[in-house]
Amino acid sequence: MPPTPQAFPTRACRLAFSAISCSLACAALLVAGCSNKPEAACGASCAPAAKWTELALIAGHLGGPGWVDGPASSAHFEGPFSLAFDGKNHLYMTDASRIRDYELSSNTVRTIAGGPTPGSADGDVAKATFFQPNGILVADNVLYVADEENNTVRKLELATKKVTTLTGQARVVGHNDGVGTAALYQEVMGLAWDRAAGLLYLTDTDNHTIRTLDLKTGVVTTIAGKATVSGTDDGIGAAARFALPVALTLDVASQTLFISDTGNLSIRKMTLADLRVSTVVAALPGDAAHALVVNGSELFATVASEVIAVSISTGTIRTVAGSATTPGFVDGTGAAARFVAPYGMAPDGHGSVFIADPGGNAIRKLGLASAAVTTVAGGSSMGAVDGVAETSRFSRPQGVAEVSPGLLYVADTQNDAIRSVALASGKVSTVAGALGKAGHMDGQPAAARFDRPAAIALDAGRYVYIAELGNKDLRRIDLSSGAVSTLALKSEPVSAAVKLTAPQGLAFDQGHLYVTESARILSVDIAAGKISVLAEDPGTSTVFAALAGIVADGHGKLLVADVLKNSVLQVAIDTGAVTTFVGPAELGVDRLYYPRQLALRADGTLFVADAYSVRQVNKDGSELTTVVGVLDGRGVRLGKLPAQLSESTAIALTSKGTLAIVVESSILEAR
Repeated sequence: MPPTPQAFPTRACRLAFSAISCSLACAALLVAGCSNKPEAACGASCAPAAKWTELALIAGHLGGPGWVDGPASSAHFEGPFSLAFDGKNHLYMTDASRIRDYELSSNTVRTIAGGPTPGSADGDVAKATFFQPNGILVADNVLYVADEENNTVRKLELATKKVTTLTGQARVVGHNDGVGTAALYQEVMGLAWDRAAGLLYLTDTDNHTIRTLDLKTGVVTTIAGKATVSGTDDGIGAAARFALPVALTLDVASQTLFISDTGNLSIRKMTLADLRVSTVVAALPGDAAHALVVNGSELFATVASEVIAVSISTGTIRTVAGSATTPGFVDGTGAAARFVAPYGMAPDGHGSVFIADPGGNAIRKLGLASAAVTTVAGGSSMGAVDGVAETSRFSRPQGVAEVSPGLLYVADTQNDAIRSVALASGKVSTVAGALGKAGHMDGQPAAARFDRPAAIALDAGRYVYIAELGNKDLRRIDLSSGAVSTLALKSEPVSAAVKLTAPQGLAFDQGHLYVTESARILSVDIAAGKISVLAEDPGTSTVFAALAGIVADGHGKLLVADVLKNSVLQVAIDTGAVTTFVGPAELGVDRLYYPRQLALRADGTLFVADAYSVRQVNKDGSELTTVVGVLDGRGVRLGKLPAQLSESTAIALTSKGTLAIVVESSILEAR
């Protein structure tokens, strides 16, 4: 049960060290109990924070998975898969269970059908649903969609904004030919269009066949392969064999259909005049081709993390852009460019192709002659750059603390460094360690080395403490000198060795550090150099399941986020006794969803960063409200609150009463 209000008695603001003002103690330590002190004595941070009205970007660059419409650079994609370009102004794409449109003239992205919940409903685009749609093409102001998990082919009329199922039956598996919904499929995935013949060509992937849909009569016909029988045989029509054919493209000039035969890691071709199937490439190196585009005498394909070109006549392969062995997200030319996992392609009609990079949550563009790769919409947010505001880059930071009014320290985890962010200007600097250079070295800031610094805590302005995932150590930075040192710790009791393994959260209180690790809380007596277990689950997940963020309330208790219990737990420092502060049982459907990070205001108000929002919990744990983000959102949308968030990796209250939020390798502020 939640504790009574007496669990947070009003007390005078306590100083941890005489060298720091009460204002900074309240802001940095976030201890409770300053509400009865004059602001002149205790600082404005002890007064109730003003109501936040907007979410703003302070530093870094937004990017990552999600569904956010808007300007292309700030749009979010969950996993853009297949692309279709109308040759003029609209690039259409399948994105998880949504159909989306990137309008080139306005440089904006919008969702035109589908939503977060998969389904098979036809009708108006506002209500129509899809289930992992795959192939997509645009013809005569109509979008044709291979709705993979529904085993259907759908059409979306752009003029009327209506969705209709043309063939197949939702969630019904089969391999029948026939008219309209009498035909059945087993994961139809690829589409190609023959305008002159009025036909759609389809890959019926799990049936290992190539089929046609006559758009005038609705008749579905299997033209190559044999249903449910896989193989590698070349031949005519039903004599040919495929293994999980996926992508296909039609070369209108030669009336040849090219097919990615993914189960065989091969590229096949079929001449439409006689339905003869032959092999262009018998075995691609490493992976199957995800998408195919014909350009003159070559066939371009996305394979693994690169784009290759295949000679149609000889099968010779050359790399155009990216690297088969080194995925990443880098714009550049040829081998200097990087893709995470490129998939769909669509020619722009001017010598370039658009490429869906679902692993990078972005739409990229490749010049076929120049091999230059650029990002046109969405994108990755990670990097390693000092700078101001959006010019700076972080790589999956996991910890944040305000070390002095308006100055944040950030544990830039994947960059192996500690960075600073000035809230007023957005200026980002590396204060200790070297970007991208992991190691373990104490000393002056530039010489120090870290290995995946994660949790971070401040002890009232003297030291910043850092828990490292890579080195499994506790380090600290002396704020007066900048020197980095490692805490020398011995187990208490000596008979039971205690070592740091995978720290998730870190809090400082009265000379002690408290560290969360999965299903236990460790206590570190800094002066004595001793580490011990404060509380631990016996292995049954009855006490702890997956601990993350932790804060000290300044009154002998710790508040700890348990991700899998969807709860914030309360732990008594003197006894290790654990109770539930706020959890699903008390709040019913309006509960916490995978809470990870915590921040505690001086008046006892708790802020919890859960799956896609920041929630506010009153000081007795009885009321919960959403203050930033929406419960069903995914991806960051800035602006007027509630705005939208992805999963936050760190939060911290600031001395000016705002909330710093680390998300998508960027620093945001609710203010």
